[in-house]
Amino acid sequence: MKPLLPDRIATERCVMRPFECTDLENLFLLYGDSKVMTTRKIGVQDKEQTASQLDEFVDLWSARGFGLYAVFDKGTRAFVGECGFRPYAPDQPDVIEISYGLRPRFWGSGIATEIATAMIDAGFEGFVTDTLIAHAQEQNAVSLRVLTKLGFTRCDVEALGLPPGLARCELHSEVWFRNKGGSK
Repeated sequence: MKPLLPDRIATERCVMRPFECTDLENLFLLYGDSKVMTTRKIGVQDKEQTASQLDEFVDLWSARGFGLYAVFDKGTRAFVGECGFRPYAPDQPDVIEISYGLRPRFWGSGIATEIATAMIDAGFEGFVTDTLIAHAQEQNAVSLRVLTKLGFTRCDVEALGLPPGLARCELHSEVWFRNKGGSK
């Protein structure tokens, strides 16, 4: 399938590219880290679970033309984390969720907002969806603050039937472009 998103996305400090089969060690630096994953939906992953996640990322790019990117520091080439899109659930393939996660050494640097901004720009330009969703644990105040900065608004999780402790946010393309001073 023709990609809906570019092969590379660059920000001021980072370069992002689609995950590849050879990225297991990098992804495990993130998904195997309890500091990172205790506040994420899927929890800490062992190497086998991480490999399964990586296979899903690679398959998603082939099947849908979008997915998660591996994020690297421009200067040092160090693996920073992940950022990108995926379907929210198998039974809701057209509900697209943004995901981002950073290794702890990059926390507090503004990189999450930087890469998510670039990803949303690319996503709304390339997708057929007009709405993105995001999830964060209620206890993850930092991620919720990033989502608010990006223009996401909170949804009624009770009405959606989501588990307690999980926040869901939405961002509509017209809001995104209006906040950026333009229109699509």
